[in-house]
Amino acid sequence: MCHTFTCHAVENPLSFQMEVQPRATDFFVRLLSIFSKAHENELHLIPVHKISLEHKKRIHELIVQYEEMCIKLKGVDSYFEKLPEGEHVYISVDSPNVASPDQSVRIYELLRLLNSGADCDQAQTELEIKMRQYTELFQTLQENYEFIPINPPKRTLYGEADKQKRTCRYCGKSNGTVSFRHVAHAFPESLGNKTIISAEECDGCNSSFASTVDQDAFEYFKIFRALYGKKGKGGIPTLKFKNGEIRHVDGIPCVKFFSEEECFKEGAVSIPLEYIKPLNLMNVYRCLVKFVVGVIKPNELKHFTRTIAWINEPHNTGETLELPKVAMRLDTRDYHDQPSLVIYRRKVDNLNLPYMHAELRLACFIYIFVIPFCSTDQKDFSREENYADFWKANTHYAKLDQWVYETWSIDSAVDFTYRINITQAVQ
Repeated sequence: MCHTFTCHAVENPLSFQMEVQPRATDFFVRLLSIFSKAHENELHLIPVHKISLEHKKRIHELIVQYEEMCIKLKGVDSYFEKLPEGEHVYISVDSPNVASPDQSVRIYELLRLLNSGADCDQAQTELEIKMRQYTELFQTLQENYEFIPINPPKRTLYGEADKQKRTCRYCGKSNGTVSFRHVAHAFPESLGNKTIISAEECDGCNSSFASTVDQDAFEYFKIFRALYGKKGKGGIPTLKFKNGEIRHVDGIPCVKFFSEEECFKEGAVSIPLEYIKPLNLMNVYRCLVKFVVGVIKPNELKHFTRTIAWINEPHNTGETLELPKVAMRLDTRDYHDQPSLVIYRRKVDNLNLPYMHAELRLACFIYIFVIPFCSTDQKDFSREENYADFWKANTHYAKLDQWVYETWSIDSAVDFTYRINITQAVQ
């Protein structure tokens, strides 16, 4: 059994665990006393606090006394030291309910309002308005789906940690028949993924994917790295196209266009850049789905036997498969240097909805995609009417405009043009 202490903050939450033992228990009681009020020999935790120099001093003095017990305590001391004075935080202990999506939103919005200067009464009034809006947007989704966020702040291994016990999720072969010597990133490292590691991807499959699905995904997404200055293994790339290039000069993206084609229209610029190498867009879809397969729990894999076979199928055959659309949207307010994934797993028997879909955020883009060929799905979500039912359940997305719905159903490399539209910012 462990004690769990969590400090929720708007920008950078902290959570750590310690095994229950006398000295650890004593430390936890003293730590909680900093955030509690004593009443009749009992400590009553006060969840919301405005961080002060006194908080930082007391935490530092406590950790100096106990740091030899656990090396991670130095990180706790550093965390509170770096919190801005006057920042509001929410403290919870051994409380699994705090992890629920609606409670997490409530905490985040409350802290945001308090940090903006609202007093307690104002914050509570505005919070209730926000939560009603949240319920309207997410009620259908919450009733039908479990949310599984995959966005660890530090390197995290998904799957069997013991190499001797591993079985590859993609080829089905076990350690001894195949090897697991190399680190397999669940989503390509070349696209910014530093922390999400797939334990159960063997060296053979990892090498094969690097030259097929991962390669097409890298070619497709690398334009975003160039435009937004996203560093990969070799830094920020200079991208060359048939009719232009993108390079960074002093941290600013510069687009050169080598063509006589008119690209100035009504005060805006629309630049079509033609990829030098043809792209297999079905492989991009395969890469997105492979990301999900690499991190879901092992007991879920039985539902995706056909899905995994599709990921492994021969590529560039020219075959057309009926696949659900991939929804894409630009969101310039929210930039993700590290790929962020949320998996939605259906928790009720509503067969009008897919068993699993996912949201990928990369740079300033959002991708929403259904995991195809799931054995528990009875409807074909490549059909317009079925996809419409699925999209309607995602009210928080359906209410937003400017979605682009991509059809990546041809297993063939094709010439690909990406059009960059540049407009003057509204002052």
